[in-house]
Amino acid sequence: MSEGVWPQHRSLTSAKRPDPVRQDEEPKMFWKKAPEGVILNLYVQPGAKKSEIVGPTPDGFLKIKIGAPATEGKANKKLIEFLAHLLDLRKSDLRILSGETGRKKRVLVLTDQPMAVITGLRV
Repeated sequence: MSEGVWPQHRSLTSAKRPDPVRQDEEPKMFWKKAPEGVILNLYVQPGAKKSEIVGPTPDGFLKIKIGAPATEGKANKKLIEFLAHLLDLRKSDLRILSGETGRKKRVLVLTDQPMAVITGLRV
């Protein structure tokens, strides 16, 4: 290669980007009231340094980082412990409805105060 000539690279602007959320669309909610309490749609990222709530995603999930590996159910157990501590509930008040082996999960929070759960998440 001659001096002063840079190799050709693909343009950074040609990479496909997700469509921005339109201003007239309402953002999708990560929670929904249920007869027993609240169902949370969660996107869980295991293997983080610490467990923390990242925030809502445009596709209707609440992203949470969990400080446990995704092996042998350790991340699921830590997720339930983290949410129970955060919401000041018993671990038995939380149930994973779907997504036990995936990152996208639906979690039922048994409560008679659904708005207290949402405010307890501090999102």
